[in-house]
Amino acid sequence: NAFNEGTILDAIYRNPAVVRWLYDDFARRNLPNGTQRSRTRVDSVDFDNAANDISAEQGLAYLRRHCSAGVDFAVFSAFYEFNQHVLKTNFYKPGITAMSFRLDPDFLSSAEYPDRPYGLFFVVGSEFRGFHVRFHDVARGGIRLVRSSYIQNYTQNLATLFDECYNLASTQQRKNKDIPEGGSKGIILLNLAHQDKGKVAFEQFVDSLLDLLLPSSHIRDHYQRSELLFLGPDEGTADFMDWASLHAR
Repeated sequence: NAFNEGTILDAIYRNPAVVRWLYDDFARRNLPNGTQRSRTRVDSVDFDNAANDISAEQGLAYLRRHCSAGVDFAVFSAFYEFNQHVLKTNFYKPGITAMSFRLDPDFLSSAEYPDRPYGLFFVVGSEFRGFHVRFHDVARGGIRLVRSSYIQNYTQNLATLFDECYNLASTQQRKNKDIPEGGSKGIILLNLAHQDKGKVAFEQFVDSLLDLLLPSSHIRDHYQRSELLFLGPDEGTADFMDWASLHAR
């Protein structure tokens, strides 16, 4: 797997200037309006004074010139594509429990994911990482908690985490074909060292999703539409749903 964690970390360590540029690109897109940021100038392109959305070609050209190895360009072009598809994030909100990103699903390959999701959320916490996928604006489905008993099991769960979430949401979508609501699914994968933190991870997952569903001056909203998520019980989370309902009030 060319994109395992070791390969990505090696690329980051080899290219600190590229990482700084990618973070500045992320900040330019997502810092709340009125927030000051540091200025970055790359070659002849002044990204601080450029139009709000520089062309993808400019960004990729910079990466090609400055990446020290071919695999590094593959890694960082994925980072850059991620930046381009973030619709909103709680990254700059004070006091967050986990980082959450509402993504535009258009980056997904139609060959690998033939049915385009309506909404996609990516959540990362100190004890877990997870996704929420839905196929209609109004959709219902459960939140599944995934534990791993040994490192090979965790590595496999991590490698297939998004595919599992997508496939389960797609299955729920087909199950719901005769009712008005579409299908959705959320998955939370506990980090290997935090297999006993299921409730903590669930609460942080829900809390960070709420960060993106509720109005906030600390979040720059490129989506500009209100959203509701209907979360139900699934494997490992049935005992946590009462807390989620009360917290969402």
